[in-house]
Amino acid sequence: MPSSADPYQIRLRGPWQVAWLGSGPPAEEQPTFDTVYLPESWKELFGAAPGRALFRRRFNRPTNLAPDERVVIVLTDVPGEVVLRCNTHEITAAGASGPQQRYDVTEHLRDFNLLEVEITCDPTAVPQTMAGLWQTVLLEIRPAARL
Repeated sequence: MPSSADPYQIRLRGPWQVAWLGSGPPAEEQPTFDTVYLPESWKELFGAAPGRALFRRRFNRPTNLAPDERVVIVLTDVPGEVVLRCNTHEITAAGASGPQQRYDVTEHLRDFNLLEVEITCDPTAVPQTMAGLWQTVLLEIRPAARL
């Protein structure tokens, strides 16, 4: 049984929208999104193609947050460059614990939120490992002191 110091976790599985952004410079037109069910590896979605992809998902603000609690998005085992945005605000990784990257989104939360994860990846550079959002994305509620 988790102690009160352990974070409460919400798994952001299920339907996400994904857009292939290609390998060239950013396009001027709006990307076309498809619905996918995550977790899913880069190779299952895009084959061996290197490039950029934008994953997005909506979520509600967690209820009953205490003043000393933080809302953190956790990505695990995502090789390549990651840009994470919450409601269009780019968030810098707050810390790493092994293969995990944590992004504190607390200051940018609204009642209804848009999470965007833009990944630049070359799956041929990491042939022995998975790539993309192949692990479950987590939303954690944790005490600020445990960030």
